Amino acid sequence: MAVLNASARDTSAPEAADSAEPLTVEAAYVGNHGTRLITGNFVNPNQNDFGVLSMGNQLQQQINNEADAQALGVPYPYPGFQGTVAQALRPFPQYCCIADPQATVGESDYNSLQVKVNQRLSRGLDFLVAYTLSKNITTVDDAFGWGGAGSTDAKKLSLERALATAGNGPGDRTHNLVVAFGYELPFGQLVANSRAWVAPSVSGKASASTQARLVRLRVRPGGAAKMNRSAA
Repeated sequence: MAVLNASARDTSAPEAADSAEPLTVEAAYVGNHGTRLITGNFVNPNQNDFGVLSMGNQLQQQINNEADAQALGVPYPYPGFQGTVAQALRPFPQYCCIADPQATVGESDYNSLQVKVNQRLSRGLDFLVAYTLSKNITTVDDAFGWGGAGSTDAKKLSLERALATAGNGPGDRTHNLVVAFGYELPFGQLVANSRAWVAPSVSGKASASTQARLVRLRVRPGGAAKMNRSAA
């Protein structure tokens, strides 16, 4: 996972059978804990406190001047403010939203049981069966935190943890089964045996019928050239 200023801790505890046996069974626990992960739109310092929801429809009332604010029983943010009661009660009423799209406040937990059964080639058959039972609990939508809907309550991120625990994380698969096998057909051995029987006879004929002669030319000072032939 590509993250910024993030830390992760892996834990695994495999238990496998003797690898010398043709049939092996392996079981392992694999876990991962990530902190300080990038989370899109999880930090919003200008979010209204959830306590203002008790005011109900009054939050939608319009404030155009200080007199309106006094009539509604809310403090007037600053001279010239015009907006709803909800906007007036924000920590920074002159702004709508203040967000940090790359805040490193995300967390993740991955826990899995991985079981693998492997049969080596025996009597023409080999197979592999792998099963994973896992759960991914995270407050991060993806590796970079983009595309998230934001936090439910930026001031209580523990609530996001509770929501994540209630269901699996995005892209999580609880059950994952992989099966692969191979079988050596009987006529494959017949072809292999026939090749082994034909190959020596062909190579023997080729070596018996192939001869090469080496021609050497010697030149003596003041004499004629002499040619020698030798079989190789």
